[in-house]
Amino acid sequence: MCGRFANYLPYVPESEFRRLFRLPPQLELPLEPPLKRRYNIAPRDEVAAVRLSPRTGERELVTLLWSLVPRWTPDARDFLKKFATFNAKSETAAERASYKTPLRKQRCLILANGFFEWKDEGGRGKVPHFIRVRDEELFAFAGLYDVWESRDRAERIESCTILLTEPNDVVRPIHGNAMPVILRPADYDDWLDPKLTDPADLTHLLKPYPAARMYAYPVSAAVGNVRNDDPRCVEPRK
Repeated sequence: MCGRFANYLPYVPESEFRRLFRLPPQLELPLEPPLKRRYNIAPRDEVAAVRLSPRTGERELVTLLWSLVPRWTPDARDFLKKFATFNAKSETAAERASYKTPLRKQRCLILANGFFEWKDEGGRGKVPHFIRVRDEELFAFAGLYDVWESRDRAERIESCTILLTEPNDVVRPIHGNAMPVILRPADYDDWLDPKLTDPADLTHLLKPYPAARMYAYPVSAAVGNVRNDDPRCVEPRK
């Protein structure tokens, strides 16, 4: 499970940000949202994502609710109360009603600097760790999105989920069940390619990120409280 992450360094040089995500030159980059510094993002928060615009087909930077609300549910609020859809298992996403259409047609890149997992250390309890990618200030999770509208079209919710895969050797000792799918920049084009609609053509992307290119360190217990959203959440524990 990936239940917390951070996106606090969106302000890499604009030229590098545009190059990394191949954003069109005419797209204006807002200061916030979605480019807002966040040190402790939790489910049902707003997150920054890159996707292909449903209107123009060009890449766009958007804000999405982090907990996917499928377009077919009659009541979005009731769905969010009953179901935890901030993560989706890669191996079953193509079969699940909430995710199978987004996997084929509505994929996105969810921007992050790192994510949190808690390690059970016996007498010390569960200690939060921040997990990052070496030499990458900003990276992207493999995400799916959907757009829900009320019957009268008075309310609209654009939401997303982060896909999970097997943990690598960095994550496994901390949280042995799963880790988010982290895409390499070279894979962004394939992940967003609208011509790739067969889930079988995407499985090679849904793998654990190489452990040699990741590292983790313990951080303050402050991250356990969703109201704490400041730099101490990502600073090494003293």
